[in-house]
Amino acid sequence: MITRISQIMGVFGIKGTISIGYIKLLNRLKVKKIIGVNIKSINKTIYVRSNTSDVGLLKDFFWNNTYGGENQYEIDFSNYNLGDVNTIIDAGANIGLFSVKFSAKYPDARFFCIEPEDSNFEMLKKNTEKINAKCIKAGVWYKDCKLNVATTPLSSGNVGFIVEESDDGNGIEGTSIPSIMINNCINEIDILKMDIEGSEFNIFQHVNLVEWIKKIKVLIIEVHDFYHEGGSEEIKNIMTSMGFELIKCNEDLVFISRELRKDI
Repeated sequence: MITRISQIMGVFGIKGTISIGYIKLLNRLKVKKIIGVNIKSINKTIYVRSNTSDVGLLKDFFWNNTYGGENQYEIDFSNYNLGDVNTIIDAGANIGLFSVKFSAKYPDARFFCIEPEDSNFEMLKKNTEKINAKCIKAGVWYKDCKLNVATTPLSSGNVGFIVEESDDGNGIEGTSIPSIMINNCINEIDILKMDIEGSEFNIFQHVNLVEWIKKIKVLIIEVHDFYHEGGSEEIKNIMTSMGFELIKCNEDLVFISRELRKDI
């Protein structure tokens, strides 16, 4: 028990560990409250909501290695020369954990964080206030249109929301990666993280994707085969045919341009 607490303190520090304990108490009492948790490993504070999926995400991003696992988005780029990392797009940003984590690694980068769900978007704005980020309330789609936010059997807490194209022209904004680039004067995407709950299949099924994919250095994508059987293999085939290497394959697929290999 003492060893486990000391491991957790290594991640969160004393202050953050106390916050985690407080959140567990709030969860038992079924009280919903926003709590700031200090992340010692990146020297940043992240705000989460008790009695939601937020704490589980915090564990996935920063805490899993305490239990002998691997923290999400721990990626080894040492065999590649990424050069300056200036632009990172976080598609499906949820409450902003990816952007906050990567801002510690790439402090000079600008982040474009896209999230469609109302309550998550408010938390996203709060968590990215102290990094160089632009938050965009929209769903990522293969074209610009109106979308509806919906839940599925995979939805849980404040994660797993999907978007569907609206039939009546009402709903939230849907935006494509090319539109995000044009509207924000982005010529090259150093890192594109995409966790958009199945919408990735709509994006990769349309031929107008080719030019913007050529402008990416790294694609980190969570593929949801639940919505489209065999979709992950389709995306692997598309990316490798366009000059990318698959360097990691678990819950997330990580592709990097072959041209960035140091041994070339």
